[in-house]
Amino acid sequence: MDQRDVRAAWERFVERGALAGELRSPVANSWQRSRRHQVAVDRATAPLVAEAELFRQRAKHGALRHAARPALENSRTFLSDAHSIMILTDPSGLIIDTEGDARVIDAGRAVHLEHGGRWSEADIGTNAIGAAMAEARPVQIHGAEHFCTEVQRWTCAAVPVRDPIDGEVLGIVDISGPAATFNPHSLALAVCVGQQVESVLARAIKEDHERLLQHYLANRAIWAADECLLIDRRGNILHGSEIARKAIADSRRGGAHDPPTRILKQLDFADWPTKLKELIPSASFDLVAHEDTGIGAVIVLHARRRPSGSDRSPQRADPPGDRRPNSEARPAPPPGLRFCEEPATKRPDCAGPANRQSRRSPSPATSFVAADPAVQAVVRRVEVALPPEKCRS
Repeated sequence: MDQRDVRAAWERFVERGALAGELRSPVANSWQRSRRHQVAVDRATAPLVAEAELFRQRAKHGALRHAARPALENSRTFLSDAHSIMILTDPSGLIIDTEGDARVIDAGRAVHLEHGGRWSEADIGTNAIGAAMAEARPVQIHGAEHFCTEVQRWTCAAVPVRDPIDGEVLGIVDISGPAATFNPHSLALAVCVGQQVESVLARAIKEDHERLLQHYLANRAIWAADECLLIDRRGNILHGSEIARKAIADSRRGGAHDPPTRILKQLDFADWPTKLKELIPSASFDLVAHEDTGIGAVIVLHARRRPSGSDRSPQRADPPGDRRPNSEARPAPPPGLRFCEEPATKRPDCAGPANRQSRRSPSPATSFVAADPAVQAVVRRVEVALPPEKCRS
């Protein structure tokens, strides 16, 4: 349909609610949703949030902004004279970044197509950002296809950006400009940029997972007597024993398929300790950050000491090895040392902390060299690095 036919179809829909059969389905669906949201066709601008809220949302979606930064910076060049701008929104349609033709950026302020503007369909009717959110697919909206008259001066093409792990929509990439300079290739450009952002996100997630695993392995000896879970920034479980997985599943706080820790994805990292304590009251947590950005945590389900005499509970099997109560403080690893899961004979470059007291009964070797502090320190390192059965041999 050309713009005159679309305008006529829009007028019939506004007056009588009748939909023209020739309308593209994304447009027809969006007009109907706009009517259900009771959006007035004469609404002149999108809502604009306060600076404090914009700052909070930009910080919350820092990973998305970082992944989109290369594309946005490139748009300064290839959109500078193209009468178009590139827009990044959060999952609610709130604009958190813009780049491109400075004249178009200025013109966008008239309808709040700018930082802090909310562009969901409920806020401003049919537009590409809101329709891409609602349809969960790439959408282009041109001129009179917009629901509100003031926005019909624009054309826009938008695509959802998804989490590479679970497919959740993280935000929207949009290419917008005046309707008079409509470019049919804008949607293809938006799709390419969206794929680029998702690729950058996937690499960043992989790197964060590697950092989390390195942190966990480097410190595993500290939690040798305990069950642990390693979770990423999205609350996904990267590593954990069957006992630990069952313990957290038994909390019954998650959905049918998701672990209860998935709720952490929705929270600021600063709120993790409170929520983790609520999810697993008996555990302690080692939060892991990289360059001042939280990337995950180690959840430690502390073991209990073996009960004695009549206090022994018949429902709990006595776990092997030495166990410590939940309240016992754990020594921090000394700087510069790494902990190894392998025996020291296989990994001569690794050692446990020299000043850490072994909790196992002294081996004959320790008793023999007790008079020599230097040698005793070496033996203690070896005992910490070796599995318990090798230290008792």
